[in-house]
Amino acid sequence: MIAIKKQYIGYFILTLIFLQSFGFSAGNKVFIAFFMPVISIFLLFCITKYSNFIRDLTRLYKYSSFCYLVLFYFWALITVFISLISGNFYFSSFLNGFIGGLTFSVLLTFLTIFYLFKCKFITIKTILKFLSIFYIFVFLLSIGQFFANNYNLSFFNSIIVFFNNKRGILGGYNPLDNLLLNRVQSIFDEPSNLGSFLYANLPIIYMISLTKYKIFKNVFLSKVIKSILIPLAFISLYLTLSPISLIFAVIVTMIYFYKQILFFIKKRFVFFLVIIGLIFIILNYLFISALNSDSIVIKRILAVLFNFSNFNELIDVEPSLATRLINYSIFVQTGINNLFFGIGYGSLAKHFVFLLSNTTIPLTSELSRYVDRGMGHPASATYFRVFAETGLLGLFLICKFYYNSFNEMKKIVKVQRKGIVNDFCYSLLIFLLVHFVIVNFYNSTLHDTYFMAIVAISVSIIVKYKSRSH
Repeated sequence: MIAIKKQYIGYFILTLIFLQSFGFSAGNKVFIAFFMPVISIFLLFCITKYSNFIRDLTRLYKYSSFCYLVLFYFWALITVFISLISGNFYFSSFLNGFIGGLTFSVLLTFLTIFYLFKCKFITIKTILKFLSIFYIFVFLLSIGQFFANNYNLSFFNSIIVFFNNKRGILGGYNPLDNLLLNRVQSIFDEPSNLGSFLYANLPIIYMISLTKYKIFKNVFLSKVIKSILIPLAFISLYLTLSPISLIFAVIVTMIYFYKQILFFIKKRFVFFLVIIGLIFIILNYLFISALNSDSIVIKRILAVLFNFSNFNELIDVEPSLATRLINYSIFVQTGINNLFFGIGYGSLAKHFVFLLSNTTIPLTSELSRYVDRGMGHPASATYFRVFAETGLLGLFLICKFYYNSFNEMKKIVKVQRKGIVNDFCYSLLIFLLVHFVIVNFYNSTLHDTYFMAIVAISVSIIVKYKSRSH
């Protein structure tokens, strides 16, 4: 009975952690006020109940990349003090970025996941069950949103707004006017975030769908979930109408199945060349046809390919991508101008509009509105923002954190050969690689707790394995 209660507590805390990254994270202050006490109380419970708490922290620090995350945290705190001295400090951003973001959404979330594993509130099977249900929920909501958009189902759209209310509050406009007309975003605050969630989680989705082991005790339920996860994922991915997400999804798929692809090429090389030739002909036909068709996704991909070198044209044909590129260029320039300490963790938001106003780069309509209103919440990616706010040292520490996580998981995958744990570890290995080389460059922040939760799961497995082997 106690084990069942622990499992329910684990599911509850996992749900809070995953929801924290979605529309609730900035739009619903009540939810934030609920999220922070829950993980604080749980960690306090672990401290008081388990006598080996300090020893476990030492092992976490010693046997994993967690040490670099801790060093980054304290370095970020130093940059906050420097921003206070230099006049760049902004109290609101400090509360949201350092206290709410880096402390709770990152560091304490990481520790919470670790102790959920350590204290046996959750197991790997529990995680896989939770993720399966969570993925299905996200995908069905996105598909439901598509029908709500096309058939004007206002009640269903109001449910979507309830989940992704962050953008409307921060941006000052109704999300229905800009985000829900043609594209879907499910429980995220914009379609590109759903896209990044999808392609980043594809390795785990593939693992759940293709593993020969049961995820649920009920055989029928396991078969149903395994059979529908991949189709629902790609339907949702297409409905985001995000060309870059589709491209990244193809890349992630090729990385995950690289062994099978290489084996196929080796055994069927001529057949492979024929397939490549046919694909080239079909794509060529589709691209030419798309110029006079209603295929939005293909047209957007073509627009990016044909206008990528012409930034003025790119702003007109693909303003979402252009906005991100402008933001990243400003972040990089800020980092170069503040090479060692950065501008201070959480301080960039205060100066973003000022930097926009003085840039020579042409602005998209979204960025122009930020300048006109004197406020803005820039779309960001982990590496660019970390570089701008914490300088080269901060960037090095966070890159080292992700690289070491990947490298340590790689060693475990080489040793473990069979079982659902090995299948899961392989999917986590690819997830970490994709996060390290793709997601952090395009559409993710450290405060995305659903990504941090999966990294923490990976590190927890690493620590358990290395502690046992030592």
